[in-house]
Amino acid sequence: MELDSLKDIWNDVGSKPVRPNNNEQITEMLNKSSQSPIAKMKRNLSWELITVILLFAPIAVFYFIAFGGKFSVIAWMYISLLIFFAAYFYYKNKLLSEMQCAACMVKSNLELQVKTLEKLVRFYLIAGTLMVPLLMMWLWLILYYRLPSLQNSFHFWPSAEVSFLKTGLVWSVILLVFSIAFYYINKWYIYKLYGRHIAKLRCILNEMEQE
Repeated sequence: MELDSLKDIWNDVGSKPVRPNNNEQITEMLNKSSQSPIAKMKRNLSWELITVILLFAPIAVFYFIAFGGKFSVIAWMYISLLIFFAAYFYYKNKLLSEMQCAACMVKSNLELQVKTLEKLVRFYLIAGTLMVPLLMMWLWLILYYRLPSLQNSFHFWPSAEVSFLKTGLVWSVILLVFSIAFYYINKWYIYKLYGRHIAKLRCILNEMEQE
């Protein structure tokens, strides 16, 4: 079992002076066990970054060019989101790279890194869930005030007396229902990319703690 082999190496390192071949052994063993989920998370992170760039960059370019640049504020919003995601992915990738460092692989240090990773993923879940409805509300306000010709399409009743507040309330209820559904979809998605691999690392740490 890979975990048993990892424990043997860890105990051996603790009882003997660390030599270059020990570090090579640890690196090789970690690549087969605990770093396997880390490597998968790094690949998922890279694919996510590429996906975000491919989604957000064309939208930003579109709003810079379309409508005579009237909605360039929307383009800048997408650029800001792209910078935010890039910074988040960079920090997360840096943390995962540090977790692959065999020379730094002290159990207490690894446990602290796993806790930090769990916080990052939890933040990603909350921020990603809130981002969609907030972005949709913001886009709705921009379009509502800057394209008067589209205002009637936002109303649910063919009456000029329908107030902006009532219309906004209806859209808020729709967004709330959508956000709840999106939260569970996002939660499943993040677990598939990162959560299950973190759980595997946590399982290894718990088994080592029992030893």
